[in-house]
Amino acid sequence: MACARIPDGETLALTEPPLSQPAVTSVAAFFMGIQMKLISANDNVGPPIAANDNTARHKLLTFPELKSVKGIPFTRRHIARLEDNGEFPVRVKIGQHRVGWVESEIDTHILEKITARPARKNATGATLH
Repeated sequence: MACARIPDGETLALTEPPLSQPAVTSVAAFFMGIQMKLISANDNVGPPIAANDNTARHKLLTFPELKSVKGIPFTRRHIARLEDNGEFPVRVKIGQHRVGWVESEIDTHILEKITARPARKNATGATLH
């Protein structure tokens, strides 16, 4: 289905004419055998998306950003050891001498560490909430 955005927020779709639905027909479209139907914005018809458009955006963090943005104090070597043991998200090779870590994986890792910590206890040994 071909779509075009029109100013009032509705979408104009060129479709095969169904027998049960009314359609708005222009003179040119009538002679071409094509009917046009106005589709409201809530009909789940959006603008066309290119085949090469990657809608899932992932931010990669560099080593300095691991420290400054996420507060991870480890050295490069220690992070490599943790990666080898499966205790830290694996780096992504960006270039010949450049690596990064997927921010969402780092966030998940930090959240797992926070939820896995034991509950705090006060001086008498009672669990604090």
